[in-house]
Amino acid sequence: MDKKILFNKGMTLAIIALLSGLSIMPSISGDIERNTNIIHNETVNVEKDQILDLAVTNYDGISVLLGDGTGGFKDRKDYPIEDGPASLVAGDFNKDEIIDLAVTNHREDDVSILFGDGTGGFRDRKDYPVKDRPACITTGDFNKDEIIDLAVTNSEHNSISILIGDGNGAFDTQKDYPVGDGPASLVAGDFNKDEIIDLAVTNHREDDVSILFGDGTGGFGDRKDYRVENGPAGIISNDFNKDSNLDLGVTNFYDNKISILIGDENGKFIQYKEYLVGAGPAGIVAGDFNNDEIMDLATPNFFDGTISILLGDGKGGFDNHQNYQVGKRPYNIVADNFNSNIEDNRLNIVINKPDNAIYIKNKKILKFFIPLVIGKIDIEVNASQEQFGIHKVEFYVDDSFQAMDETEPYSWNWKKKTFFKHTIKVIAYDNAGNNVSKEITVLKLF
Repeated sequence: MDKKILFNKGMTLAIIALLSGLSIMPSISGDIERNTNIIHNETVNVEKDQILDLAVTNYDGISVLLGDGTGGFKDRKDYPIEDGPASLVAGDFNKDEIIDLAVTNHREDDVSILFGDGTGGFRDRKDYPVKDRPACITTGDFNKDEIIDLAVTNSEHNSISILIGDGNGAFDTQKDYPVGDGPASLVAGDFNKDEIIDLAVTNHREDDVSILFGDGTGGFGDRKDYRVENGPAGIISNDFNKDSNLDLGVTNFYDNKISILIGDENGKFIQYKEYLVGAGPAGIVAGDFNNDEIMDLATPNFFDGTISILLGDGKGGFDNHQNYQVGKRPYNIVADNFNSNIEDNRLNIVINKPDNAIYIKNKKILKFFIPLVIGKIDIEVNASQEQFGIHKVEFYVDDSFQAMDETEPYSWNWKKKTFFKHTIKVIAYDNAGNNVSKEITVLKLF
């Protein structure tokens, strides 16, 4: 039987970290049971009020639901897009410190950019062509210019499209890279630890995952494919065995299994494990569901109306799944703390050293009105996010990348001889892909 990548018609929202009750739009052939597109919904603060909001793709547009801070949502706003919106992702594409949206349009073979106005509304739609039947979309800084770029799977062209952002909200003409048959979902990450963003793509009709390594200029080299099970759909990247290397979790829609691919520091996936879940696993999400500081997994199961929870052991393995009944045909899933105080779940970063003092050869001598550093010094950072945990911390001097640390305590030894005033910036990333930054001004001698 052919595997067809189809698209969801609409959805209802359950505020228990899942999106369920999706109805299905038939394909031209009328096959309504082979729906394997991963519809990407975003949990994001679009209103600039420090409360999480939701954006959802529907059959003929997107809906934005503004959070009320107590786990509820209010003031739904709809934005028509009649081109078959499938997946969406949020980001500040024009650097105005307001969240924008990028949406793949399945029927028009393009991507729509909708610019946020800071009050929860969106305006000034701009479309960019990609290839046949765009499905999933993600963001990343693929050319290391500190500007958000886009990557899109083209489900009927067997390719991905890369759109490089200019920082003003515009994107260059797409560049296309071949992958396997029926690319469905993708995830970005630095798999070979060269400080350059790579991509992993599920190929639904070829039953494998393609890894494409970035070159740092916005391009990608030859792909490496890894076999999984029947009908790979959703994909997630995380460190499941606590070795500071990124691993992959993949749902296999027709085999009722999750595949785990354990990565090494060279970008190779050297171990393969599979785990049974419910019938028709589609989306996938990671989170520490039992508060043991180990990543667990959850997947919605389309055919039996359940979600499966698999608790991690910290070594790359997972316990037998536990199923929980939800609505009919659950398809995508997002994990967040919808009923907590926003302060309790915030991603935090603090520069502990240097503070306002004079430092000589890494030793604090006396208080001063500004950090004054003479010689080498350790830049020390505290980063925390209770639910997802910290993935990495990056260190910059005058907006130039210097180092990355993935283990606590987060630090970097600044030993380059330099003079006068500099800006130290640190960026913390959690395991859900969120980030926060902090800057200080430092006077440095020698």
